[in-house]
Amino acid sequence: MGWLKRIIGGKEAAPPPPPRKESPALPPAPPPPPRAEPATSKRVKAEKPQVAEATKVRKAETAVADPKEAKSYLLRALTRKEKGRLDEAIADLTKAIQLNPKIAQAYFQRGQARQAKGQLNDAMADYTKAIELKDDYAEAYSNRGVIRERKGDTAGAKADYSKSIEIEIRNALAKEYPGYVPPKEG
Repeated sequence: MGWLKRIIGGKEAAPPPPPRKESPALPPAPPPPPRAEPATSKRVKAEKPQVAEATKVRKAETAVADPKEAKSYLLRALTRKEKGRLDEAIADLTKAIQLNPKIAQAYFQRGQARQAKGQLNDAMADYTKAIELKDDYAEAYSNRGVIRERKGDTAGAKADYSKSIEIEIRNALAKEYPGYVPPKEG
């Protein structure tokens, strides 16, 4: 004990703390739940739609349902564009346009992909072609307006935005009032 006195400066050490009271005994733990049974047919059936959907997505990414059908390329391009694979999407959209040059949506989608890549002149040409094929394509007018605005063509951008808004209002009115007939221009 002498060494302890020297460490604490020659003073007596404080008495040890009183012994702790033991806490009351805890009740016994509940028994574990019964062991889960292997996958039931309900669980397997519930998982099948998810697996089927994942398989569809994988197939849509890689295969074209009918290589002679433009819409097959269009659908695959949409999937690829969603995943950010823009070059592949543009290639599929170009093939769709070669097979059927009258699909306005193919030009519009290719325009979006090209715009995302910064190919503004090509994108604007695609939007213009989509508008030629479908003169009430509000989104094509709007997107072309964005490009025109970036290029400094404010008058052209304003005209495209105005046309887009006009089409959207007309469509909203037609949807809200099924018998609505827009006034003739001129």
